[in-house]
Amino acid sequence: MRYLLADEVGLGKTIEAGLIIRELKLRGLVKRILIVAPKGLVAQWVQEMKNHFNEDFHLLIPGELSALSIIPGQANPWQQYNQVVCPMDAIKPVESRKGWSKEQLARYNQERFYSVINAGWDLVVVDEAHRMGGSTEVVARYKLGKALSEATPYLLLLTATPHQGKTDGFYRLMTLIDRDAFPNASAIVKEQVALYVIRTEKREAIDAHGRKLFQPRITKLVPVSWEARHAEQQKLYHAVTEYVRQGYNQALLEKKNYIGFLMVLMQRMVTSSTRAIREALEKRLEVLKQIPDIDVDPDIDFWELDSQEMLWNRC
Repeated sequence: MRYLLADEVGLGKTIEAGLIIRELKLRGLVKRILIVAPKGLVAQWVQEMKNHFNEDFHLLIPGELSALSIIPGQANPWQQYNQVVCPMDAIKPVESRKGWSKEQLARYNQERFYSVINAGWDLVVVDEAHRMGGSTEVVARYKLGKALSEATPYLLLLTATPHQGKTDGFYRLMTLIDRDAFPNASAIVKEQVALYVIRTEKREAIDAHGRKLFQPRITKLVPVSWEARHAEQQKLYHAVTEYVRQGYNQALLEKKNYIGFLMVLMQRMVTSSTRAIREALEKRLEVLKQIPDIDVDPDIDFWELDSQEMLWNRC
């Protein structure tokens, strides 16, 4: 069983995954299960598996790995538990890191990457799986996805946005399910993809009585004019816009894409919440004061991060 569940947001992919896990366990096909998810979702996975299916999953965070590694007679810390949830970026391989020796890198990858790959999983579930498509085949998240795919007989990928307008990324995602079925990007055709992808759109979702769950959405543009009472908000908006413009152009000149992405996020925030943009600017100021040359993970695709991840990925 190797599938991609691509239902739209809010249609219950987590519950569907739980049902699949339970069915495979009842049939005696799986025992050791690994769920890989973004850092912000791992606790939610543990809770939902317990609440809805009475399944106990152990949340294995990076800080526990060193402690588990020194348990006598236990060579692989990932074999301590049969059902594990862990953060995606905590187990991806690292090619280089500022200030680290080759020995440190080797020890890190052995503890975080190779040990989890060689832990003997029967089923691997990946949430927000589109992040493993990566921008190229050398990106760490894609390497992680490929290694997990090859190490398990059962693979379940979950994402509401499998394509994102990037055929090459979608092609790499599909090769995690079946690398022989898609020899190149031109092989990505609707008929072939349908064998592996299960997708329900919100407009097709119905309840037990056949009634639509989501009503048609109608949007229209409403112009808003500045008034005298908006003087402070207008001043803030123009100040942030100028800061964003200068910061974005400077980021392009210095080829620091991550700063450009952060500028785009700040422009969104200033139209959303005064508190949000204030906290973002305060965070940015703290970072600029601490480290003039920030060591940013080159494997992070900032367009794929949510706002919280963007703010806290050392930007």
